[in-house]
Amino acid sequence: GKTVAFRFDIDGVDVTESTDADHRPFKEGFRSDISGITHACGHDGHITMGLALAKLIAQSLDDFSGKFRFIFQTAEEGTRGAVGMEAAGVTKGVDYLLGGHIGFQATTMRGIICGTKKLLATTKFDVNLQGKSAHAAGAPQNGANALLAAAEMALDMHGITRHADGVTRINVGVLRAGEGRNVIAPNGYLACETRGESTELNEFMKAKCMDIVEGVSKIYGVSYDVQVTGGTAGGDSDEATTQLYEDAAKASPFIDDDKIVRELNFGACEDFAHFMRSVQDAGGKSGYLMIGTTLAAGHHNAKFDFDEDSLLAGVDVYLRCAYKLNGKI
Repeated sequence: GKTVAFRFDIDGVDVTESTDADHRPFKEGFRSDISGITHACGHDGHITMGLALAKLIAQSLDDFSGKFRFIFQTAEEGTRGAVGMEAAGVTKGVDYLLGGHIGFQATTMRGIICGTKKLLATTKFDVNLQGKSAHAAGAPQNGANALLAAAEMALDMHGITRHADGVTRINVGVLRAGEGRNVIAPNGYLACETRGESTELNEFMKAKCMDIVEGVSKIYGVSYDVQVTGGTAGGDSDEATTQLYEDAAKASPFIDDDKIVRELNFGACEDFAHFMRSVQDAGGKSGYLMIGTTLAAGHHNAKFDFDEDSLLAGVDVYLRCAYKLNGKI
């Protein structure tokens, strides 16, 4: 039989959860107990689906041939987890890798998006600059201004010419520099990310950023260090897996046929894409679905909450896929 893997991301996100009286998790006593970290993206729902699916399969092993593998992935937020876990061998030998997310573009209960396309590739990196301090009035010529270097890098990165072959993105999300009002800034820091519709387009953006860092550093006489802190490949669900999901959705009592969307472009990043790409490059099949749910607030919002009935649809679709791929009947 086949080796079928299911992936469920399990990490929280750096959001302080609401304590407003109308926030259901607070009102009912299951708000995050760690200040500044919460499951504001629904990964706790993914954990629940993964454990329920594992239990159902384990209770019915005589129904199956082949192998099942459950990947509970850390560090999806910031796209840092898949690269290390893939290197450790979690996708080795996998014939089918199945995964997905509640919500995002699927915001209707009893709905589903079966085939997600255009998961963007991304690179997250930090730039640390080392200049030279000097008295801003008495001897400015003796300094090397890391603040100005950082500011020019940020502006130049946001001015990178876009690519004709597809969508690209750049963002400098943090810029810190300097030590005092009358001191030439000896340090600078930028937290940056690039994105691309394909891995190649993301690499184009990253290379342009590295050219800017090198060139601006030379202009201002500062040294630099770049640390890659995360990233993932781009990718598309393959047709075979999209069809698998669609067939399962049509058979599910928890999904309405008129709310089934066969394909949709994602236009954002998801660490699953790295796993998906590695399986597909090795000759396997993989796809990413989105399970419909109503949201009290958007993903990564302090008032994020989802309708837990949507978890039934997710478990049911995954279980039907398991029977289709590895069922003995």
